[in-house]
Amino acid sequence: ISLTTYNRFEYFLQSFESLASCNYEDDTIYIYDDKSDPSSGVPQTLKNISSSITDDFIRGLSLRVNLSQIHLGCDLRVYNSIKETFEQTEDKFIMVLDSDGIYNRDCFSFIKSKIKELEQEKVAAISVYNSKNHPVINDFDQDLSEKSALGGFAVALNREIFDRVDPNVTLPAHNSFSWDWQFSTIAKDANYKLLCTKKSYAQHIGKIGEHCNP
Repeated sequence: ISLTTYNRFEYFLQSFESLASCNYEDDTIYIYDDKSDPSSGVPQTLKNISSSITDDFIRGLSLRVNLSQIHLGCDLRVYNSIKETFEQTEDKFIMVLDSDGIYNRDCFSFIKSKIKELEQEKVAAISVYNSKNHPVINDFDQDLSEKSALGGFAVALNREIFDRVDPNVTLPAHNSFSWDWQFSTIAKDANYKLLCTKKSYAQHIGKIGEHCNP
């Protein structure tokens, strides 16, 4: 599980509290901070977490905290965080979270069961956040719908597709890098499915962010 942070202390606390109540089974959360301002309280909180929480603090969960000395911005930091997490595991899928999300306690156990169930299918990603911004194109099964695109929040990503994302490619007409747009495009071109839960297992609480305005 990969989680990025940058300032917004109150959101992070709510997010971490929800994660602390989730069910885990031999999982690891890698927390990557994009050089938050010291005044935000986030760096010190992460240092406290790193030094005081043992692997059995939350049953079945390990935590790894990474404090960056360079601010990269939202898209590049998330991309690098996903890449680094894949480098530290042999898992085919990893879960990507934001620090302004609230997560259902069964979120991870559900997604792991679906990945196992669909291991013979060509699945690029499974999102547990059902956004109306991404319309449904097909009914996949009783739990999942197929969509033409997915965002980068609360989504399990397939290593094979993510490895094809190029940080040097920019979003058309925007002149900026967007790893999730590129991921969805690569998945569709490779005839891999982008799936989303019919019932959301995560809530996006952030009101202000790089891609989210009031």
